[in-house]
Amino acid sequence: MKQLIDLLNHLQVDSNTLLSEQVQSDVVHLSANSRTLMQGDVFLALKGLSGDGVDYALKAKAQGAWVVAHRAGEGVDWVVPDLADRLVSLLTWFYDDPSSQIKLIGITGTNGKTSTSHYTAQLLTALGLKVAVIGTVGNGIWGELTESTHTTPDVVSLYRQLAQWRDQSVQVVVMEVSSHAIAQGRIAGLTFEVVALTQVTRDHLDFHGTEENYRAVKADFLHKAPARHRVLNLDDALGLSISQSYDDENDDEKSLVCYGHDRLAQLRVIADKPEHDGMWIHLSAAGVEWQGIVPLYGMFNVENLLCAMACLSALALSFIRYAPALSSIQAVTGRMQWACKDPVVIVDYAHTPDALEKALQALRHHCDGGKLWVVFGAGGDRDA
Repeated sequence: MKQLIDLLNHLQVDSNTLLSEQVQSDVVHLSANSRTLMQGDVFLALKGLSGDGVDYALKAKAQGAWVVAHRAGEGVDWVVPDLADRLVSLLTWFYDDPSSQIKLIGITGTNGKTSTSHYTAQLLTALGLKVAVIGTVGNGIWGELTESTHTTPDVVSLYRQLAQWRDQSVQVVVMEVSSHAIAQGRIAGLTFEVVALTQVTRDHLDFHGTEENYRAVKADFLHKAPARHRVLNLDDALGLSISQSYDDENDDEKSLVCYGHDRLAQLRVIADKPEHDGMWIHLSAAGVEWQGIVPLYGMFNVENLLCAMACLSALALSFIRYAPALSSIQAVTGRMQWACKDPVVIVDYAHTPDALEKALQALRHHCDGGKLWVVFGAGGDRDA
């Protein structure tokens, strides 16, 4: 653990007012959330989009935390005016740059992030690797997920979590990366082994304003994220565009792993057919062909599985080693999940026009001529 005096020296603030025994005390963790503080933590009172951490300084003090803030206020111990600008440097130093010591896979896209991340975790676990996931339906070491409040946590919590998993010998972390997280700097300073794109359609106009802005945020992440490998969907317009922007002069094309129906894709669907118990698919994976039924519904789920396979390919993991796991892959809870068999009831999270349309089109192909009924609801305060 870092000592408080070291942290203050790193921030270049005066520590002479500390008592000698306090100078030697260890800092347990850094936190920007006053609700999660423990004795010995340092509360980073930052200004947010809708609030100011300084307003919670007294609460933090009552919980036994030290308070470092961007401005003076009651309960603030030290003021660092440029705290927000120096935050990533502080987190990298305090937690010993955790993303450089763990293989971090970042998956973005409008739909399919959760399914792709869970398929990736399942395949990696089948190979005997210790895997953790961060995403919409839960965070944790695979098989021990706990409920999450955000698709991608705040940057302070993220660094803390990655450091804890590194210390627990987790080898790979598969993380959903939302457009909000990219725009708000929640992934700032992280180093990725792989960044991957599912597909991009219309979503989150309430936050980004226009579809063009939304797509630009996704494209910026795929172009600029510090990553050794990029996984792109050639069946998606944005993925295809990004792949075509790489050239021999400026980019190492070996860092690209592409998937889809396109003959140039390293992970390619040769043929597919909906069946009652899943999708029959004929795949080509880096020249190795495979045929069989995967217990998933809809071609888009096959695309998500291909994205997961492409992430493993980027990690130089042989398709032959994990191919047996394809026939037992499990759908994510609430994602085209088979909830009842007689009658067949499928539960899905589809919450965008494109996702709902694709879900219904996909299930129609599995109906064997029967009727398809839909019950649909939408949360409030979203793009109606």
